Amino acid sequence: MFANNFILYVYLQIKTLYPYMSRKNNYIDDYLIKIQSEGKLYFTLSDLQNAFTEKSKSAISANITRLSKKGKIKHIMKGFYIIIPPEYLIQSMIPPELFISSLFNHLQRNYYVGLLSSAFYHGSSHQQPQEYFVMINHPPIRPKILSNVKINFVVNSDIEKCVIDKKKSRTGYFNVSSIEQSVIDLMDFHEIVGGIDRASTVINDLLTNLSADRLKGVLPAAKSISSIQRLGYLFEVVFNNYLLAKVIEDFLKGKNLFSYELKPGKGKSGYKINNKWKIIENDSIEME
Repeated sequence: MFANNFILYVYLQIKTLYPYMSRKNNYIDDYLIKIQSEGKLYFTLSDLQNAFTEKSKSAISANITRLSKKGKIKHIMKGFYIIIPPEYLIQSMIPPELFISSLFNHLQRNYYVGLLSSAFYHGSSHQQPQEYFVMINHPPIRPKILSNVKINFVVNSDIEKCVIDKKKSRTGYFNVSSIEQSVIDLMDFHEIVGGIDRASTVINDLLTNLSADRLKGVLPAAKSISSIQRLGYLFEVVFNNYLLAKVIEDFLKGKNLFSYELKPGKGKSGYKINNKWKIIENDSIEME
């Protein structure tokens, strides 16, 4: 009863602040107030067409255009829109965590928030707020630039093998890679996040919360053995964490290892090779 009264109160307050919404031609405005009172910050074109069957598609489209120009809604992709509440009007964007799960439910695709973005949720201080990283399966999706946020969609063909956590936002739960999965992904996709140095910096932020037991469970999901070799090298040589290095060492036992550069693209010849990890030490790690 209290919850229903509170929703009604919020609805009436918003109506008071925006009295024009009760006018006949602004029926979508009232609809958006209603779904916000239910805790939703998104809608689809199909939702509107089903809610207003008596309205023509052109009339609904005109209302969508009007609200978009006012900055009250924003089109994301394929008939999916987000609502911009008053507290986010200056940014003209809401945090992706408030709609990302609903978007992928709409697209009927698997996803998880990963790389620098998941590291941020797990406590790293080196995330770039202007970029958001979402891991997806095929087919690829082009990056979306939405006001002050760029959403990067990174294809991980082994997404079904990845270990996912659920994080809660004000609109519900969304998928985030586990802290151990985040570390594996940062090595696998280091070029996307700015190179080995940046990936190492973020991994170092997460180090104290890494579980050796859980790390064992995510190693099979790594895209390449070279990433695991580099990670073992980092744990032992750079971070002096011999417990986590031992987990990597045990995983690599019996595997035919090849030599890989610590930093790809910086050359192989003339550099010392770490025989344990088969890593060509062609540069040192410089953390931020």
